[in-house]
Amino acid sequence: MVVKNVLKLYRRMQNKFSNFRKEFEEEIGSEEINKDVFNELRMEELKEEDKSNNND
Repeated sequence: MVVKNVLKLYRRMQNKFSNFRKEFEEEIGSEEINKDVFNELRMEELKEEDKSNNND
């Protein structure tokens, strides 16, 4: 019985944390930040490739 209650509590806490994280990420726009960072890194890679191609 104790184990069952502990598991229920654990699941509730897990769900609350998951919901909190989701709301927080939506609030700060983390998806947009991730996309921007990815795009910036990709642009840097392309510039480096272009530089190396021009040096050949």
